[in-house]
Formats: sequence, C-alpha cells, structure tokens
Amino acid sequence: MVIAPEETAGPTDGVLLAAVRARLSLELDPSIANPFSTDPDRAATIRRAIVEALAEADQGGAADDALVNNIYDELIGLGPLQPLMEDRHTTDILVNRHDEIFIERDGILHRTNARFRDQAHLEQVIGKIIALVGREISIDNPVVK
Repeated sequence: MVIAPEETAGPTDGVLLAAVRARLSLELDPSIANPFSTDPDRAATIRRAIVEALAEADQGGAADDALVNNIYDELIGLGPLQPLMEDRHTTDILVNRHDEIFIERDGILHRTNARFRDQAHLEQVIGKIIALVGREISIDNPVVK
C-alpha cells in the first residue's frame, strides 16, 4: 500500500519558492520566522504573507490551499516530511533516499508518495532538523547523536 500525504501538491518550483522566500525575508518580522516563536498568530501571519507573495509573483489568480501549504511546509516546516509528521497515526518516518520515504503506522511500514525534489533538497531538510535540535553536521562530523 502506498500512502499519499493529504494536501501535498508535489514539489514546489524552485524559482517560485526562492521568490516567496526572498519576499518573506524582507517583509516578515524576524521574530515571526523564528521556529521557536510563541506568537499565537505565527502560522496565519506567515500564510497571509505567502498568499501575498504568490499574488505579487502573478500566479494567475488566488493561490490554492495546497500550494500555500506546500510552500509553508518548505519554508517553515520540514518540506515533504511535514504532512507525515502531522499525521497522528504516523509512528516513524524512514527516508532511504530523496525519492523513497516510508512511514510506520500500527507497526507496519508503508511507502509514501512524499518526495524531495532531489538529493540537495533532502540534505537541506536534514540540515534544518539538525539545526533545530542544536547540533551540527559536516564532512568532519558526519554523524549526529
């Protein structure tokens, strides 16, 4: 059985993502972008800014929820892993490579449709996870404990 994460629109175009990221970095208060922010309106504020950035990027009308969610997950969350992490039935996530992700539910492994764009995208998310837990990874220090 292959599990398809809900509301996943597929990989986001790198150029579009870069344009939205640039706009948000200029317009959002840095305290809102901080992953440890306790602002109760953080998610709504960031999503509004994404919608505005997409409108400015001329995406042909109103941005659909799937696109906004995908961009939010890329910029603020953990990309294609974010919907899997938010699923309360997921007990483990296994990433074998950028295009092969499994989840565990009720002790059974299921392949998902979730994908990273490429190896570099996977490495970027790994770096984000490591930074969030206060660790560092490098060529000299390739294992994180």
